[in-house]
Amino acid sequence: MTPRPRNTSSSLSLAQRKGTAKPRSTGAGPARKLPDVTEPPYAGIGRLLRTAHSSFTRLFTLNLAKLDITFGQFQHLQYLWVSDGITQVELAALIGVQPAASTAILLALEQTGYIRRVRNDADRRKINVFLTPKGRAAKQPLLQCAKDANEIASRTLSEQTLAELRQTIGVMVNNLTAALPNASGEVEDDEEFSYRRKGV
Repeated sequence: MTPRPRNTSSSLSLAQRKGTAKPRSTGAGPARKLPDVTEPPYAGIGRLLRTAHSSFTRLFTLNLAKLDITFGQFQHLQYLWVSDGITQVELAALIGVQPAASTAILLALEQTGYIRRVRNDADRRKINVFLTPKGRAAKQPLLQCAKDANEIASRTLSEQTLAELRQTIGVMVNNLTAALPNASGEVEDDEEFSYRRKGV
């Protein structure tokens, strides 16, 4: 017996039979339009500064890694180059990290010969941190890493533009600091801020 041909029209929807059905989505969808980074909120001052800081830090960290130094270790060394012999607690406060986190970094620096820690004679609860000859000798090579990152970041910018940028950011820092609770306002004389304005 010859099989009867299947009537496929009954399995189609009314829209398909009339030719008005929309084609099924393939999942690709239209191309996503990227946001305009020159307009808020993508170009907000805070966001731009965070993005610039993040990119700078990543590049700087890669440069430091070539000398087997981490960014955290550099932060500790840079303050010791200015204030050799301060206590662990004072050093952690300058950097803005918890003493426990600072202690772990100092231990690594001590094991690699960059620093030595000495119990304070006047107050045995305190530990003073001193640079070794190796730690002092590392200053120029490590600061060169910072200089290289700064040069890349400021490439194509004129000296006048850079001077205006530093001045503008300095004003912004003062404005924001003055708006914080218990803030003293001007931070130009703050040791940390003055040190960082040298380009590190």
